[in-house]
Amino acid sequence: MIDAGYNYERLGEKMGWLNIDPSSIQHILITHQDTDHVGAVERDSDGLFRDAKLYLSEIENRYMTGERRRKLLRHIHSHLKC
Repeated sequence: MIDAGYNYERLGEKMGWLNIDPSSIQHILITHQDTDHVGAVERDSDGLFRDAKLYLSEIENRYMTGERRRKLLRHIHSHLKC
């Protein structure tokens, strides 16, 4: 699976609509750690993918461990022209 999506209580149900059993997911590639990509594997999630092995890039691992911090873009809207 690529990314784990949001953490919400109906995720398992919606996967069932697609005939996907969450427990059948064995590997998840995490592209980046925004909540809409990792929510369903966060500590407070329902644990749908608790047995899946997670894969992430070296830089994402550095962000996760706190070794590096993401840069935030501030006031970007002031440079936009409509």
